[in-house]
Amino acid sequence: LYDSTPAEDDPYDSGITVVPRVPSGIDGVKAVFICGDISAGWSEDTELAARTGAASLIDCAQDVFAGRYANGFVLARPPSHHAVGNADLARNGSQKNMPLGFCHLNSIASAVANLRANSPNLRVCIFDFDVHPGNGNEDTFWNDPSVLTISIHEEGIWPGEGTGRPEYVGGPNAVGSVVNFPIPEGGGDSEYYYV
Repeated sequence: LYDSTPAEDDPYDSGITVVPRVPSGIDGVKAVFICGDISAGWSEDTELAARTGAASLIDCAQDVFAGRYANGFVLARPPSHHAVGNADLARNGSQKNMPLGFCHLNSIASAVANLRANSPNLRVCIFDFDVHPGNGNEDTFWNDPSVLTISIHEEGIWPGEGTGRPEYVGGPNAVGSVVNFPIPEGGGDSEYYYV
């Protein structure tokens, strides 16, 4: 995580680059990262919350994959779909080595990597429905033909025109692995039904 050293035996460490934090000057907030036109604050509990969210999704995915449960749902904060799991994969509007849009870790990418450790041929679909595009997931798996990322989001919204575009269909080794459905501002049930 950012400016932290993961424990040697941390099963939830997915090789995230460590970068220094910048003091915020605000009581109770360790640092503030400026991410485009939005800040991702860092309090004393942010790292714990981000790691707990990632761990919860990893555990849930393992339980569902192992057949212990038919399905699972994790509702955790901070969110994760804007964070790129590997800075070398960041493209378009995604930040490198920085949290983005209040996302500090990509728990979805971490869960996929964890499942693939024992099942390297696993095929995955990440279905992201949010007002914002799932650019971190898209970038992380842009050139991976075994991961299909689908994002339904408001057209032209933050983090900007360079993300979540319908013509983005995946990298040269994974054409068709990215599907973006930007819907007009104010879209409702009929637009989602159409998609």
